[in-house]
Formats: sequence, C-alpha cells, structure tokens
Amino acid sequence: MSSSFFRINDFFLIDPEIQNKLEIYESQKLDKRLDTSFGTKRLIANEYYYYELYLHFTFLIKKEIEKYETVEENKYHELNKSFNRFLHQVKGENGIVRFYTLNYDYLVPNISNLKFFDGYDGKTGKMNVKKIIEDDYIDCYYHLHGSFKLNFIGEKSNDYSVCYVQKNFVQNNLIPSNIITGYNKPERILNETFYEFYQKMIEDLIKANKIYIIGYSFNDMHVNAALKRALKKGSAKITVVDKCSLEDFHLKYDKIIDSNPDYDMNKLIKFPNTYQMTTEALKAKAYLNGLNDFLDNLIRSNN
Repeated sequence: MSSSFFRINDFFLIDPEIQNKLEIYESQKLDKRLDTSFGTKRLIANEYYYYELYLHFTFLIKKEIEKYETVEENKYHELNKSFNRFLHQVKGENGIVRFYTLNYDYLVPNISNLKFFDGYDGKTGKMNVKKIIEDDYIDCYYHLHGSFKLNFIGEKSNDYSVCYVQKNFVQNNLIPSNIITGYNKPERILNETFYEFYQKMIEDLIKANKIYIIGYSFNDMHVNAALKRALKKGSAKITVVDKCSLEDFHLKYDKIIDSNPDYDMNKLIKFPNTYQMTTEALKAKAYLNGLNDFLDNLIRSNN
C-alpha cells in the first residue's frame, strides 16, 4: 500500500492530505478520521482505514464514468443520435430490445427515448426480482457486472453505511464493490444480485430473433457460455460490431463457435466501401471498422 501502488497514472494520485494520513497510520498504527468523497466521516480502525480510502477511489472513478453519460453538447452527440436510431430500428413496430451491458454506465438509456427497465424499483432502489423473472415483454437495460449507481449490497443508492463490509478486510476476502471486474467474475456473479441479470440473459439469447454483439472482447467465460448455448439452438441471426483486424476478430469470435456451421465466419472478406462483413455465414455478419461505420452503413442502406 505504498504511494507507488496508487501512482500508476495521474488519475490515481492521492491527495497530499490523504497521503499524509496514510503515512501516519502506517507508522503509528493510530485510529484516524478521514473525510471520504461521499461526504461522510467514519471512525477508522485498523483495516477499516482502507475501506474509506477505497470509497474515495470509487467516487473518483464514478465521476469519470459519469462524463461518458453526457449526451448533449459533446463530441459524441451525432454518434449518440445514430445509435438511438439504430435501437428504434431494432425495436420496429412490435419488437423488444433486451440490452445487456458489461459497462458500468447508463449511457444507452440516456441517449434513447425508449423506456428501459433497469431491474430496480424506482422508489426503494432495490432489485425487482419478480419483474426481472416474469416480464419478458419490456425493453430492458441490465448491467451484468454492476454499475456506479449501486451501493455495495446491490441497491441503487449512495448510502454505503449499510454495507457492513469492513469485516471482509479482516477475513481477507475480496473487497466488496458495486462493480465486477478482474478475476473471479463467474464466482462473484453467483454470489451477488447480478446473477438475476445473467440468468435472464441466458433465457433471452435462446428466445432472440436477432443478437447484436457490440464491442465485446469475448474474454468473459460466462458470457461466452451463454452465447455458445444460443448458437447451438441456431434460431437467431448474429451481428458482431467491433473495430479490429480480421486476424484479431477470428481469435476472439472463434471462442463461441462450436459445431454450427451457420455461424462460422472463417471466410470473412473485406469490402471496398470501408466496412467489413461476411457473405458466407448463413446466420452471422461482422462489421469490423467500428460502431460509427456500422451505423453509417445502416443508415445508408435504409435510405
């Protein structure tokens, strides 16, 4: 926990006052009070100090993420509008958009005038499990790996006082969080409220007519397993949108290909009008020149 641990880049620089308190604590092992970025004061004792520090960094990251949720008057304004048109095209007159994200923000609901259900009760902030399980015919936006609008027990709330998590430091468990990142993702999903979203995604992939995979690395084993299961049924058409070379695409995409040749895109070719797609796979397409290019091509083809 030395200062060099945090100074990976400028974003993680510790405020000098916090750094000073940390050094005092390390040298004298005294209990201290620390103002967190959430505006609360807590009595710091032993490992609890690091919980406060953790809250501080969570707050900083949350503020950075929120910048990407800005819709108006930013350089992504036109892209946001195009993506909103794409969502409405997918929905059509009688369709349903079931949106699952590995990101931690609410950008898509912010840029769209579709009324997305995010899985939580608007009054209590608690997860509405009954609605998630039973209501398949609503537009939804589910965070598979959590979001920065949650506290550490899976509620849409800025109240962290009810998250009795300090004991985790003493027991040397994983630091609790409102997001899932790094290793042990499948294990954490089974132990946390995000399991409801993951289970619903498995069901939706089986029922879907069209599956759009946008900007996904294909590195999450649990997500790949759900996709492979849907491909085995073979009823949905898949469109992959990415920005990468053909070689890198195959390294990623091949992780979900099992035995259904309808989705095999080994013969992916590049077309001269800047975007890339396959004409060989019966039920799969790939656009590998980025989201902007994909949306532009979609608009041109509909005009």
